[in-house]
Amino acid sequence: MDQQGKFTLPANTNFGVSAFTNSTFDQTVKILIDGQVKATFTGHGMSNNLIGSQVLNSGKGAVQVTVGTGSGGATPSSLISGRAILANRVNFGMVAADEGSDGDFNDSIIELNWPLR
Repeated sequence: MDQQGKFTLPANTNFGVSAFTNSTFDQTVKILIDGQVKATFTGHGMSNNLIGSQVLNSGKGAVQVTVGTGSGGATPSSLISGRAILANRVNFGMVAADEGSDGDFNDSIIELNWPLR
């Protein structure tokens, strides 16, 4: 079973990741693959402001999303996450982060989708 912010994808699979923010404080979203940071998105804004989108490869399949605030994302946010599979073909991973100021879990929203061809 996946832990909060952690997903197991098929090995060597291309996937998309998009990060949005709903906070006046900078959000730093990091995407780790097999324990290595492969993408970092930083920004702030309201109304689901897009702070980054990228296509990555899953490597051995261990994908983790971390979110933090402050200098370089030094203060970790609380995460909730889930996974959905449509028609046994399209996979989505979703992560919602809360920086702790209001408990709304919309300060960062991260979406993963796979497979991409």
